[in-house]
Amino acid sequence: QVFGFAYSTGMQSYRLEVGAGASPSSWQAIGGGSAPVQGGSLGAWNTAGLSAGTYTMRLVVEDRAAGTVYSSPVVFTVGP
Repeated sequence: QVFGFAYSTGMQSYRLEVGAGASPSSWQAIGGGSAPVQGGSLGAWNTAGLSAGTYTMRLVVEDRAAGTVYSSPVVFTVGP
């Protein structure tokens, strides 16, 4: 489980994404919703079966006024 905050006054939706490497060229959604989350579960990341290496996670919020807002990415290392 990944816990955190996805909230803005004009929030329409959010999604939690993961990509391979430190600067992914593509992203996979692993969670999301349309209701604000304040200190709760944003999604679940099942690392079983992943190749060992570096992965990056980010939170994306769609906001009526601000448009698409990206969190600072967090880089993880998955080991065997």
